[in-house]
Amino acid sequence: MTPTNLHGPIKIIGICGSLSANGATRQALKVALDGAAEFGAEVTLLELRDLDLVIFGSVAASEYPADVVTLHNKRFSSTTS
Repeated sequence: MTPTNLHGPIKIIGICGSLSANGATRQALKVALDGAAEFGAEVTLLELRDLDLVIFGSVAASEYPADVVTLHNKRFSSTTS
């Protein structure tokens, strides 16, 4: 059984905000994503600790690090396909 919606397979982005590489939060998220993948969902694990992010409003949009732009684009690409 593959979970679907009107636009095809269900897409799940698991966002891990833990600073620990192998902490309980990441492990629990990985179990959940693996379970969803077993049922056919397209899953992505997004590790915030690996990204160069800034606090919203702390810099002009034109000065955002590349990871901020990548994260923004990934969010919108997951809802439009």
